Amino acid sequence: MERESEEEWFEFKENWYSSKDIGDYISSLSNAAAMSGKEYGYLIWGVNNDTHELTGTTFNPHRDVNNEQSKKEGNQPESRFRSFSKGC
Repeated sequence: MERESEEEWFEFKENWYSSKDIGDYISSLSNAAAMSGKEYGYLIWGVNNDTHELTGTTFNPHRDVNNEQSKKEGNQPESRFRSFSKGC
């Protein structure tokens, strides 16, 4: 990875996923990005937190997040995820 370190608005995770906490975590990244003058916050899965080596991940947003949202009632915020392969 080209980034030397994480920032308040840019985080690496290998497989972290908590259905209870993911919304709060992404909201925190978004708020930190806004306070830092950045347009977006980023949560990058599949990267070792310490070495920044590309490791891959078992996290699947379509399975782990979207299915949970479809089970809830009422208006829910839209989640957008982009997936990239190691060769990209």
